[in-house]
Amino acid sequence: MPKEVKTQADKRRAIVAEDQFGRPWSYSMEIENGEPTGLVRPCGWTDPMRTPTKYLSVPRNKYGQPSMDRMDLDLQRWIKDQARALRDWTHQYWEIGDLKYGQKFDPQTMSEDPYLLRLTGAKPYPSAMCIEVLNKESHVAYAALLGLGPMNGAARELLGVDPMAYNAAEAAAATMASMEAEALKHQDLTMGQFLALGASYNELVAFGQKVKGLSLQEVAEIWQSWKAMNEMTE
Repeated sequence: MPKEVKTQADKRRAIVAEDQFGRPWSYSMEIENGEPTGLVRPCGWTDPMRTPTKYLSVPRNKYGQPSMDRMDLDLQRWIKDQARALRDWTHQYWEIGDLKYGQKFDPQTMSEDPYLLRLTGAKPYPSAMCIEVLNKESHVAYAALLGLGPMNGAARELLGVDPMAYNAAEAAAATMASMEAEALKHQDLTMGQFLALGASYNELVAFGQKVKGLSLQEVAEIWQSWKAMNEMTE
């Protein structure tokens, strides 16, 4: 009799496995070699660190067989890669800052400059320091970063979210509508005229995007030009 042709589904098995922290991950296993295929996903929990699949692997027992109910997270390789990524990002940020601002560029005072951050791109996420907490069970952010406990201020800060800024963002969302309404009162003004009224950066963003139809990048460039012009006249 001819061999029955197996489908892709026949060659794979759905698996749920726990990592060294007791967190369940779901994946599809290739029956022939015991290796995961496709994405490895959190099973019934949320991963605030967005763990890349490449750092997850199915361990082998002493006989070389896959331990299908287990999943290993390679923390040391992840930490090493993120530390290198941050060094590369910082070097690029300084290069762009020096190119755009010359002698006026100060990496300390301009570390959150929206224009430079847009040109350089987001910082590597999460930071190596953040991942290192997973080696310290007594750390206040340990459970939150693992997705095993509620998010707290320490975890937000390590993830790159300032706890004060996080709380302020919720309040800002409530006032955004009133800011947009205020901006509409000045719809006949140019961006420069609106800035001359003493507008803040957030007010300029609301005015530029909602009233003038500009992109965030265009608004940021206008803001930086305005600041540079004022510094020259001071």
